[in-house]
Amino acid sequence: MQEYYPNIIIGGGPAGLNMALELSKRSIEYLLLEGSESVGGQWDRHPVCGQLISLNKKYVPGENHTYRMRYDWHSLSTISAEDAAKDPKLLFTEWTSEHWPPAKIYKEYLKYVAERMGLTKNIRTGTYVRRVSRNNDRFTVQTSDSLCISADRIFFATGKSEPILPDIKGIGPDTCTLYEDFDADMAAERYRNKIVVVLGRGNSAFEIAHHLVDITAETRVVTRSLPLFARQTHNVHDLRAQVSDIFDLMQLKSNNNIVSDRIVEVH
Repeated sequence: MQEYYPNIIIGGGPAGLNMALELSKRSIEYLLLEGSESVGGQWDRHPVCGQLISLNKKYVPGENHTYRMRYDWHSLSTISAEDAAKDPKLLFTEWTSEHWPPAKIYKEYLKYVAERMGLTKNIRTGTYVRRVSRNNDRFTVQTSDSLCISADRIFFATGKSEPILPDIKGIGPDTCTLYEDFDADMAAERYRNKIVVVLGRGNSAFEIAHHLVDITAETRVVTRSLPLFARQTHNVHDLRAQVSDIFDLMQLKSNNNIVSDRIVEVH
């Protein structure tokens, strides 16, 4: 017999858990499906160098919950002042005071919130969604373990799941390492004393360059156009100061540089 839930949430990261908390506090029935073996599984892989660039400001003036949450970019927004008073560890700032915290700590925080807030009974981990279809007024979700679940509403909280490849002749696994395949633990062995080119102008590209400067003979970041800085635009998606040290190193002529040009072929 096909299972049925009024609401299905796909993805067990902060967005999915926030949605689960919102529904749980309103006694609305739901099921959350997460492909990894635990919630927050993507933080085993991303960011690939293991350090977040989102703000974790533990110490701020005053105790007002709403004010403090403005500078805490990791605690789930559905955690209320009353929740935090009962259990301070529901706030991520209680886990570490590091401004740029390790990704693995964030995963442990998400697991803790799911357990303490009673969400785990409505979460199925290790359940990868393969297909979503619609028949009349209901959706059908097909999973990796051959389950078929019907629902009235589906909430997608999966984030970006596919790499973006530029239109460059010859680019591929034989000539390049994609961001999600970069192994920070093996970087020293593979890139030590080598000249390495990083393609891209976003935080991911500069995260890699930031990690490589201790290892390589030269790190060259090649971009079609120079990046915008978050400190100039006030847009958190633009290049963050935490990974922009490659600009300082270029100015200091330290065998690291940034080239603004269009690459047409890799061989």
